[in-house]
Amino acid sequence: MKLKVVDNGKGKAVYTKEFIKNGSKVVEYGAKYHCTMYDALGTNYSLQIGMNEFVDINERTLGSFINHSCNPNLMMRYPKDKMDFKGYYFIAARDIEAGEELTYDYNTTEYDSEVWGCGFKCLCGSENCIGNFRGFKFLNGTQRNQISHLLAPYLRRLL
Repeated sequence: MKLKVVDNGKGKAVYTKEFIKNGSKVVEYGAKYHCTMYDALGTNYSLQIGMNEFVDINERTLGSFINHSCNPNLMMRYPKDKMDFKGYYFIAARDIEAGEELTYDYNTTEYDSEVWGCGFKCLCGSENCIGNFRGFKFLNGTQRNQISHLLAPYLRRLL
């Protein structure tokens, strides 16, 4: 798959150079090790993989430049066996046209980013932008239902 990292005026972002079909695996993203929430506090490069499980990503790879959007074109998926966790991957949540930025909704994997001090003002500009990213915990019922098909399994159980 032909992808490129560019500075889009808001920071680095990943764009596709070719059409990507809905359901296609787009990017694999390696992770170094499991940690608890308290081990991961203070890093911007961790990913929640369970209610109290995180992986710390300390390598800057293509996946680390995939930005948040309230109207994403990717969703995150994990290997079935978390004990053999070596990373995760993004799949296309819809058809993606050449030239589009690749994005995913951070609320679909992160429960409470406020505890980390990692919330931020959203710059996605989509019609359904919620304004601020803080984590799934802070979404109302309507917002949670709108992203239910994109949720990580541990968050889907909270619906």
